[in-house]
Amino acid sequence: MEENMWIKTVEIKNFRLLKDVSIDFNNLTSFIGPNGSGKSSVLYALEWFFNANPSTLSVEDCNEPDKEIKVKVTFNNITEHDRDILGIYAKPASDELSVWKIFNPLDNDNPEKFSANLYVHKPFYEILYDENGNPKGKTEIKNSYNEFLDKNPEYNLSKVTSGNKAEENIKNYDITKLDINEILSPDATSFFGYRKENTLSKIFDYVFISADMRASEESLESSQKTVLGKIIDKIIEPDKRTELSKKVDNIIVDAQENIKKSIGEEEFIEASNGISEILQEFCGEKTVKLQVAEIEFRKPKTPFEVFIVESESLLTNVDRQGHGVQRSLLLALLRYLAESSNSSQKRTIFIAVEEPELYQHPQQEIVFEHVLRKLSDRPDTQVSYVTHSSNFVNPRKFEDIRRIIRNYKSNSSTIVSSKKDNIVAKVSNQFGININQDNISKLIENFDNTIIPAIEKGLSKSFFADKVIIVEGSTEIALINGYFASNGLRKSPEYRGIQVLESHGKTKIAIRHAILTSLGIDVFTIFDNDIKNKYNLERDINELNLNIKLDTLPLKDIRDRILSYLNNSLIKDSRKEQIKGHLKNYINEAKNNERLLNYFKCANVTYYPESGLYSDYNFAILDDNLEETVRKYWAGLYDTLPRRNNKITKDSVAYYEHVYNKCIMGYGPDEGTCIDDILKYILNF
Repeated sequence: MEENMWIKTVEIKNFRLLKDVSIDFNNLTSFIGPNGSGKSSVLYALEWFFNANPSTLSVEDCNEPDKEIKVKVTFNNITEHDRDILGIYAKPASDELSVWKIFNPLDNDNPEKFSANLYVHKPFYEILYDENGNPKGKTEIKNSYNEFLDKNPEYNLSKVTSGNKAEENIKNYDITKLDINEILSPDATSFFGYRKENTLSKIFDYVFISADMRASEESLESSQKTVLGKIIDKIIEPDKRTELSKKVDNIIVDAQENIKKSIGEEEFIEASNGISEILQEFCGEKTVKLQVAEIEFRKPKTPFEVFIVESESLLTNVDRQGHGVQRSLLLALLRYLAESSNSSQKRTIFIAVEEPELYQHPQQEIVFEHVLRKLSDRPDTQVSYVTHSSNFVNPRKFEDIRRIIRNYKSNSSTIVSSKKDNIVAKVSNQFGININQDNISKLIENFDNTIIPAIEKGLSKSFFADKVIIVEGSTEIALINGYFASNGLRKSPEYRGIQVLESHGKTKIAIRHAILTSLGIDVFTIFDNDIKNKYNLERDINELNLNIKLDTLPLKDIRDRILSYLNNSLIKDSRKEQIKGHLKNYINEAKNNERLLNYFKCANVTYYPESGLYSDYNFAILDDNLEETVRKYWAGLYDTLPRRNNKITKDSVAYYEHVYNKCIMGYGPDEGTCIDDILKYILNF
């Protein structure tokens, strides 16, 4: 199904904290960031662009009070239906349209201008505009148009009796067959048309649901310009509205004919002749014709009211309901729209929601996120929202996220986003793959099929953190949180905006790290070197008296030499399988370590790197694993950890409590050891 016109990019200059930003929009775009960073300003800038009345802005909205505010919106997927309405604003052989709105705080008389590029044949431009680029009056347009046709009959256009008809003929003329050098594209500051009708609203609706908007306020309006009206307008079948509109048109035509008949055409003829005779005494052969003017009838808009049905006999106006019910009503309308089969409307609706999580229970938040995402799948609907809730951010759709970062020194904000091809290229570096145009499509397909599905929902909380510490498992999270908490509230991760994130294994670290850093989040990583696999294989090699140095030979050579020996030896099969298992584990973990070090662009890449703090690369390595590191360098903690069948359990709560209690009592890790260095470093990360 063909997609409707969409917002492709938005450029905002000098609007509040948005000093100079350019934002790419997807079918669904979510904005995140701390309070006061300018997230909502994006949606308010668009509300001003599409819907605001003059005088909505003031100098207080300017980042720099002596400079103008400019919002430029570029649309794509311009359809033939859109072209018919846009006319001379539609660029030939292009599916894009750029429109901009300017607020000049220094211009008290005309502070706002709405502009676009005209794409018009040069002679037509001279018919419509004077030498200063200002629109001509209707009579002047008519005269210029008819004079042009007298001199240029090859255009095969008919003469007109009104400026409106001249504009219509020019609009409908196919300029694509003309010489491109004869097509102008000057800025037009009359984008809304000569009579200020909103051209853009005929093909695009921007619906903004602000954080303080109440459905009750909307229900008092009968106009389709309200939020409820625009949503209901999308819900009601367009064919039914078209059929009703035609019936109204027929009634109006009949009424106009009846008016003409009731007045009497003969009286007009008689009066015209009499006046003409008198006029000719003054002006020679001039004549006068009187006729009944077309009477403009305005079609009435259908008013509506919204009630909550309390019982069969009791209807309560929605303004008597609480914020939660009113917000839920909007959710119900949007969900109904998302689930309806009516998705063939030619006019696009852009739904913008400020903090959709307001007045919603956590489970309702999840439902609302699904509703908005399903709406964005419609070809006639685009969705954007500002949120503080991780339930509205899907890490598997990380390309939809726009993270806003405030710079207090410059009193401005920047907006960062992540691109899938950049993430694929970055993650592929660990495998030594050179990205080019020939293999990028295949790599992205593999990325979508294997890596993206492995990203769990829990990653979404990290998008709201200032900094993230990635670890392999839950016990590392418990140890870090317990250590932080023992140093007081001000050092706790939550207080400092730090999220400790479990990667669920070493192989899944790179993708999480790549996504988070691409969004401007500082990340520190802690992983195991799993060196026990090296020790196990070294014992096997020594037992077999093989002259193999693990640190100097390629993995393939190590594998081939050991397997060759085993295939020709008389060792018991059970022992052979054990050695093969050690060999497999050694190679697998060696590759994982090598890939991760390559990903971090580490200067010294080895199969089994030494444990310790690598602050230059923002990562640290534990000695084999957490339990072994604690056993070696934090004996007081290791001896008290909970056990089952003589093995340390993975009980995170118990782990946290033991770490916290030991630290409070002053029994930390041994000074100068790798675990001591790591914990002290991340305490001030």
